[in-house]
Amino acid sequence: MFLDRFLSQELQEARARQFDELVQGTMIVEHYAATFVELSRFASYLIPDEVKKVAKFERGLHLRIRSRLIPLRIRNFIDLVTRATLVEEDMKANAELFNQKKCQPPLLVPNKNKKPTPSNRPRPSQDNQSNPVYKICKKMHLGNCLLGHNACFMCREPNYMAQDCQKKNTLAPAKGSGQRATTPPKCGYR
Repeated sequence: MFLDRFLSQELQEARARQFDELVQGTMIVEHYAATFVELSRFASYLIPDEVKKVAKFERGLHLRIRSRLIPLRIRNFIDLVTRATLVEEDMKANAELFNQKKCQPPLLVPNKNKKPTPSNRPRPSQDNQSNPVYKICKKMHLGNCLLGHNACFMCREPNYMAQDCQKKNTLAPAKGSGQRATTPPKCGYR
């Protein structure tokens, strides 16, 4: 035999151990299959038939690939390598698609089952005409814009925020503010 003439017994045993411990690891399926075939020549006694060869190869595949192939019960080595390669390519394509979607901003689609938010709630036309749009907060409301003035939006007192206002539940709306006293306006809050 060719192996007996040109390779020492120690080297043949080392290659047989490599085959016995072989798993896909970081290799692509194609490279794993080529390594499997190469090293199997040194340990043919471990895979005496096609069924054991397929089982050994399948055990060495990545779990994510193997879990997709086991239900198929493939008993032909070439078929198993082909299917494993297809699964791997599909997984890579899905990962690339996922990464592309992750980098794109999400599309905002209104949800018809959801209660309208201030940004998509229809506003009465009278308010739109009488309330100015402030340059600081880019919102329409009555009264002076308090955004950036470190003042409470509820009672208009300086040096604290509406969330800390002790008067917010007892206050009537601030005169001329056009804002409700029980909930802070969306502009500039925090």
